[in-house]
Amino acid sequence: MMEIDPPTQRSSTLPLHTQQGPEPEPEPNKSSNSIEPRHFTSRSPRWTYLHLRLISDHPQPPLDTLTTKTTLTSALTQYLGLTGAAISVDIMHVIPDKREAWVRVPRDDASAVVAGLSSWVGSSASAEEGGITWRVLGWGAFPSAICHGSGSDLF
Repeated sequence: MMEIDPPTQRSSTLPLHTQQGPEPEPEPNKSSNSIEPRHFTSRSPRWTYLHLRLISDHPQPPLDTLTTKTTLTSALTQYLGLTGAAISVDIMHVIPDKREAWVRVPRDDASAVVAGLSSWVGSSASAEEGGITWRVLGWGAFPSAICHGSGSDLF
């Protein structure tokens, strides 16, 4: 039978830091507490935000969250079947009087959602009132871009 040697004792004190040279002197015009700004670039955001409006042939009651979810799911199911119904759609905000909604979808599914919503024509509560459809007013990786526009009117 093979014997195992007991572990050797090691020093429990480790140096807290190693100095690699003299510390640089702070610049006279900067305070030692100031934090330098960091730049951040998001190359592939996880979500895409959509600004939508529900259009109908005849006057409709104000839009609510349940109607929004039902019509979005109907449009995606008609376009992509069960795969479309499985796409995660988060309703961020609904404006009932304007019949507008802001939703969030995964970035990889965004083009399929836009295609499904823009090609869908559903029926309203009664057949004589005509059809309803979603209009995509804007979409982008950041909600501020679709809420405030492209900024082209500033220049």
